[in-house]
Amino acid sequence: MTTRRLAVMFGLVAARGCQRMETSSSESSTTSAESPARDDDYGRCPEERAGLPRRVDGRVVGDHDVEVHVRQLVPRSRAHRAEHGDRPYPRVVVVVSDDVPDEGLVRRAAHGRHAQQRSRGRDNAVVIEAVVFDLDGVLIDSEPVWEEVRRQVVADYGGHWDPDTQNRLMGMSTGEWSRYLSSGLGVRLPPEEVAQVVIGAMAARYCEHLPLMPGAVDAVRRMASRFTLGLASSAPRSLIDTVLDAAGLRSFFQAAMSTEEVARGKPAPDIYLAVAGRLGVEPAAGAAVEDSSNGLRSAAAAGLAVIAVPHPKYPPAPDAIKAARLVLSGLDELTVDKVAALDSPPA
Repeated sequence: MTTRRLAVMFGLVAARGCQRMETSSSESSTTSAESPARDDDYGRCPEERAGLPRRVDGRVVGDHDVEVHVRQLVPRSRAHRAEHGDRPYPRVVVVVSDDVPDEGLVRRAAHGRHAQQRSRGRDNAVVIEAVVFDLDGVLIDSEPVWEEVRRQVVADYGGHWDPDTQNRLMGMSTGEWSRYLSSGLGVRLPPEEVAQVVIGAMAARYCEHLPLMPGAVDAVRRMASRFTLGLASSAPRSLIDTVLDAAGLRSFFQAAMSTEEVARGKPAPDIYLAVAGRLGVEPAAGAAVEDSSNGLRSAAAAGLAVIAVPHPKYPPAPDAIKAARLVLSGLDELTVDKVAALDSPPA
């Protein structure tokens, strides 16, 4: 596949307000100076305030798959250095190819608090700064519940359940699995109603009993003592909130996102790229804890260090497990030292 690279340079040229620098396509504009420029708050960092150009090489960014790599750009003005120090600001290199994520996803992946400067240690080794958990099958033993509920809905509304249906569904977003049940399995309901029925039944089951995985709460607490935490789940937002609140884990996660909030569900990398952007780290500085084939593929495609904790009832495919840097039999084995050991690139 042929790709084309364009360098889009962002920086500050005023001590307080933030102005957009000239890009490689000779675009220039001025941004608002209503609030001081900051690099630690999404939506206020220099590159976010400057924004990406609407078009890259004559094509709309949102219509194409975009990879973002952050490199250094040293501020030029003495006034700026006096105000902000000598810390370099990023240069964003955009690689355009065919297929998807949206422009906001690109900005979130690019903005990250000078992530590449902070996440590179000696000898250019990547330093793990964040741990991103999956929810279903990792923190909560919900896959059997999802299967029971969906099977019942399929049976109640005249559909059929294929032998590989559960494996296909794992990792799909709400929109994807509801369409699959409706059109692929013959459920006699439109996708929107399929989603309402299934999610309502899942919420009722969680109210009766929250099936946390053994060691889930302790694992989250251990990881939070050292790393920034994120959550990348295929569950709908309402169920994510229910689980985090019921388990008392919400305060440990700086970002929790559903695949409902991105263009594509797992195995596409969108959800992990989005969470990394929200956390302000480059994907390579994150470790993902996953259990399913599609989840492992998603995290690997996004560039995170993959930690596999396979569910005994739903083991991942051999090709998916190969993407893992670390394979654990349970969350009790997930320790700070093991994650920190992923700092060095694989041999």
